[in-house]
Amino acid sequence: MNKVLHIITGLGAGGAQSCLLSIIKNKSCNIQHSVISLGRGNIYKERIKSHADTYYECPIDINSKLFFQIFRLYKIIKYSSPDIIQTWLYHSDLIVTLIYIFLKNKPKLVWNIRCSDMAGRYDRGKNFILLKILSLLSFLPNKIIYNSKAGILSHEIRGYKKSKSILIYNGVNTKTFQKIDKKKYKNKLGINNKITLFGLIARNDPIKGHLDFLKAISIVPDCHGIIVGSGITKSNEILDQIRDLNIKSKISLFEQKENIETIIPSLDFLVSASYSEGFPTVIAEAMSSEVPVIATNVGDTELLLGGLGFITSPQNYLDLSKKMVLSQEMSQIKIEKLGKDLRTRIINNFSSEIMTNKYHNLYISLCSDTSSKT
Repeated sequence: MNKVLHIITGLGAGGAQSCLLSIIKNKSCNIQHSVISLGRGNIYKERIKSHADTYYECPIDINSKLFFQIFRLYKIIKYSSPDIIQTWLYHSDLIVTLIYIFLKNKPKLVWNIRCSDMAGRYDRGKNFILLKILSLLSFLPNKIIYNSKAGILSHEIRGYKKSKSILIYNGVNTKTFQKIDKKKYKNKLGINNKITLFGLIARNDPIKGHLDFLKAISIVPDCHGIIVGSGITKSNEILDQIRDLNIKSKISLFEQKENIETIIPSLDFLVSASYSEGFPTVIAEAMSSEVPVIATNVGDTELLLGGLGFITSPQNYLDLSKKMVLSQEMSQIKIEKLGKDLRTRIINNFSSEIMTNKYHNLYISLCSDTSSKT
């Protein structure tokens, strides 16, 4: 039995957490998956915990107990005796790699990179130092998994070892994300079925372009917009923008919910207004749900859509609003045809089965390199 130990920064809502869940749900007769969360329980905790063979919570906080927290993590890793350690997200990469240096019996080490250039936010301050340290340590992992071509390019430019790079796109559970009746959700929101429902699904972060979306909603006629994401309802910037644009009746805000698989398929169109992306999982989820997409041309978005969506310029709400109006002018027949084509593209190229099989094959390949740990 090959043992893979996944160590992730936290279990809040995000593409990394969703990807991890898909991997450990894909039970293999010769792979055992254990998970350590370096944060406290969150939206994915119970689901991850229920599918992992072993689950540990080992919060790492910058305080007087930091040394003891890291030592506890070291003890758990040593006790687990994994064949492979897979780290998820930058802080996990750094903390675990520093521990890895002191392990006597070294398992295979795999990093997992989930973003691209983050709109330059890693070019200065603490974030710059973090990536610089990781680039210097990037000779240590056996493989560095990226979920986008944009991510590979931006990290290799920063000094990450090219020989370690491997590309595995995110995958979508096409059974979870599929077409449903949109009328129920519109009725729940109290809007007329003839009104176009645009949705932006993203955490509260300037990089996600919420303000551009709100400006576009203020211009586009006969529409209603929803924003779903952690921290959205408490964002003063978003609330102030809604007030200044006088669009309170045209917008609904929701915190991140576990039933996102019912919200996305209920949209007429998904909007992604991000300034930067790696592989935007939410777009793939919309495609699987037969929901057409209007998205900024960042990261691997255009590659993912494969010519089947509305592409707009980032940080340009006027261009975004024009594409939204164009989408409203589509006939229902064309929308349904586009939706089916989008779903077919996901099934053939970006399904969770395809993704998990690639991870599985990587684990088997790494474990077969040697019969014992180095």
